[in-house]
Amino acid sequence: MEKGVLKQKIIEYINAAYKWHEAGESSLDEGIGQTMAILEEEILTEFGLPFMAWQYSDILQEQGFSNINVKKRADILFEKLKNEAEKFLLAPIEKDIAILIEARNMLQDAVEVLPIIGITATRYNLFLYYEIFFRGIYNEDEILAVLKAAEKLDELAETTIPHTYDALNDNINFERLQKVGLPFLNEYKEFLKYKESNHVWDEHPGNYDLEDYVGLPNIFELDHFIITHVHVNDDETCCITVLNLFGKKLLVKLDLFCRKDMLSVIMLHAKYYSLSIPNLYLASPYYLNEEQVTIQLRSVIGKNIEIEKIKIGIEKIFDEDDGLQDLFAYMVTSIKASENIPQFHFKEP
Repeated sequence: MEKGVLKQKIIEYINAAYKWHEAGESSLDEGIGQTMAILEEEILTEFGLPFMAWQYSDILQEQGFSNINVKKRADILFEKLKNEAEKFLLAPIEKDIAILIEARNMLQDAVEVLPIIGITATRYNLFLYYEIFFRGIYNEDEILAVLKAAEKLDELAETTIPHTYDALNDNINFERLQKVGLPFLNEYKEFLKYKESNHVWDEHPGNYDLEDYVGLPNIFELDHFIITHVHVNDDETCCITVLNLFGKKLLVKLDLFCRKDMLSVIMLHAKYYSLSIPNLYLASPYYLNEEQVTIQLRSVIGKNIEIEKIKIGIEKIFDEDDGLQDLFAYMVTSIKASENIPQFHFKEP
């Protein structure tokens, strides 16, 4: 494609992205969202960049919040994409295995990894990446073989892997995938059921009507709770809002203050890594970049995160200066972690 034609396509993309953001739309399957998505794929493909990789999509998305000086910004965006393409195409070719090893060591988000090795970020592939590979059930060679097999199955409509519980629970679909030897189908089906179900902690916010409740001990342990919000100010100042079940019905909302390393360990005890790690990565240095980040989990992933198989000691916070005490604010004082959580080193900014 000629340079002038490609620049015009970038201008069209910026205008479409601006309209999409201004309208507050979310759909990419119709209207201006579909136009934007098509242009994004065409532009990145023309530069030789994997269009499904989030890090390259982000470069384009950054330009969609303004319609001022579009032509000049299109020129700058063209040069930036050109430089990214040169780095991507001229860099030493990494083996897929090496990419996966690095991704696991740094707990990289799947949308930044799978497209680079030619794998589509389908729900089944994401499940394999987070729940099977990151948990050490399969090593990098084994997971790559399964991912490539799944990618081939998804190329044809008659062999595609369902991404909803109802579709996978259909006997015909399930038996068909069993016959081709696709692994972890039962586990994948359970995950879909869990992800698509509304649990009591997803529906009820907790103790907004319990302001005078004083029955909580000053010091105790939690071993099973639900995270609803994550706030990271810096490495030493983090806060998670959790729901904990006291008695049979009472959901009590607590604010737990901790360090960033504690937050990471807690999130790595989630029932499903598919839900926790993408959000944990949003609070890593690569994205945080010396700014605060607050994540409301239900609005981001549609569910709160269930934490299990861990014991954390917490102590009620008491302000000695004014003598006030927040009944629901606690400091995390200790963590008894599981021995099999992964070791990691987050990607630096």
